[in-house]
Amino acid sequence: MEKQRMGPGRKLYRTGLLMKGILVLILLLFSFTCIFAQNHPLMIPRNNPDVTETQSNVPIVLRFLWERPATVTTGERITIILRANNWSSQDPSSEFFKPQVPQGVILSSQPLTPEERASGIAIKLTLIPLTAGDIIIPAQELVQRNIIYVIPALHIRVLAR
Repeated sequence: MEKQRMGPGRKLYRTGLLMKGILVLILLLFSFTCIFAQNHPLMIPRNNPDVTETQSNVPIVLRFLWERPATVTTGERITIILRANNWSSQDPSSEFFKPQVPQGVILSSQPLTPEERASGIAIKLTLIPLTAGDIIIPAQELVQRNIIYVIPALHIRVLAR
């Protein structure tokens, strides 16, 4: 009976060198990946003129909601509030959040107390509908510095008296 010869792969495996070689290869690949990931194009800061050198390059997104009645009658004075949970900044001013006035509506902003602003209220508006129908203010995203303010659409049904 002829003795079979071991190939080079079998010898490496039997001696444990193959396992050490795989470990070295994995370490080399991991090191290369880490170095590459640090210079990846997605890590480059965005060209945003509103972002200063000292601020983070990741924008902060604040989501707001409208507090309002679902229906009103013509001529009725109501107060609607734009609020964000867990937000109590004095900047930007309330006028920054003031929406465009839809047709057939009287809309004016009310001053906010420091307590109201600290509770997350961005703007408080007095609204008086003059005609029956629907009041619709479209959703919008406002950007200031590195903060994106996401404001949902406002829809109020106006009934005739």
